[in-house]
Amino acid sequence: MLTRDILQLQDYRRYLGLPASETLSEGQLRQSLIETLIGGPEGRELWIFAYGSLMWNPLLSFDRMEVARLEGWRRSFCLEMVAGRAAPESPGRMLALVRGGATDGLAFRLSRETLAEDLDRLWTREMIVGSYCPLWAPVRFRDGRKADAITFVADVRQAHYRPGAAVSEVAGVISGAVGPMGRNTDYVFSLDSALRANALRDDYVSDLAAALVGAGSQRPDSGSTIDLTPPAHTCSSAMPAARCGS
Repeated sequence: MLTRDILQLQDYRRYLGLPASETLSEGQLRQSLIETLIGGPEGRELWIFAYGSLMWNPLLSFDRMEVARLEGWRRSFCLEMVAGRAAPESPGRMLALVRGGATDGLAFRLSRETLAEDLDRLWTREMIVGSYCPLWAPVRFRDGRKADAITFVADVRQAHYRPGAAVSEVAGVISGAVGPMGRNTDYVFSLDSALRANALRDDYVSDLAAALVGAGSQRPDSGSTIDLTPPAHTCSSAMPAARCGS
């Protein structure tokens, strides 16, 4: 499983099985982060909206977690990948957000004490191959309150983007993909389990998981769970916010 220690740029490249020539440099990652932070709304809190693996393995120091809804964006396995849970000989699909619909996920308020380190790790994790566009978007919590949060949506200008991402189009691709991080199918099953654990549902994800099982893929053992209980302290960060145009 991915850990914080692995999220050092060189280590993460090796973990994914990617050469440096196929990833963003440290300088490019830093510039993307700075531009995002500069362009965002003013405020004292920094929230991250999680809709994929951050839901069950956030690797962030946070002092608050909320179930949240993001309007105007929906999940889509629209990014082709040949590393991580895939390989050049068995390409797979990576999850992103595309325009339309709504997405239910988790929002994490980052702790002030480790904010810089957490953002550096997050950018390495999400932006290493440049397939996403980081942007600020309003999310709504279950009690009706709202907050601006950073999330990562598909950059449709990139070569990795594939517009055909219906269940019938991606199930066969995902079922055959495997790489250094494991099977592509395990990501789908973990996401489906994370949604269920938080009393959430995404028909696209559940239908894809069902299609994979129907095609012979087996769910991984679910004996281990991740503790998402935040630490007891309160965040009062005055970190500036950011926006990525899309």
